[in-house]
Amino acid sequence: MKWTMKPNAAVGAGGITIRSSRTSCLRNEGAFTLIEVAVASAVLAIALFALIGVCAHAMRIARRLDMNHVDCTSLAAEFSLSNRVDEPDQSGDFGNLHPGYQWQTHSEEVGTNGLIQRDFIVFSSFDKQGTERHLSVYYYNPNIIRGNR
Repeated sequence: MKWTMKPNAAVGAGGITIRSSRTSCLRNEGAFTLIEVAVASAVLAIALFALIGVCAHAMRIARRLDMNHVDCTSLAAEFSLSNRVDEPDQSGDFGNLHPGYQWQTHSEEVGTNGLIQRDFIVFSSFDKQGTERHLSVYYYNPNIIRGNR
């Protein structure tokens, strides 16, 4: 701001008038208005909430992938390695490998050609929904003759 002092007889006893030679307005000096700042803050807030939503969704998916779901395939593979397809019904748990999960098997002869169906059931003792996983596997036993085990 430039201040000038001019003697002027009409203005007071000292005869001095202070005038500003400033002719520009505040808008032309490059400052932001309150509305511009509010709009920028709102856009930034919307972008941050969207980013937080994406991160939360990714963490939910990662948590779901981290859950250890027990299925019947490992149990069926273990029984198929024993080569004992005529074993009676059995049950048990997985011990420290999958704590809280239990399994059952049931065998029955299908037809008269030596085909045996073994059903595997895996369930959780702490699952409130009572979710069970079922798998049926067919084995051939040539020692079975016409329905006799």
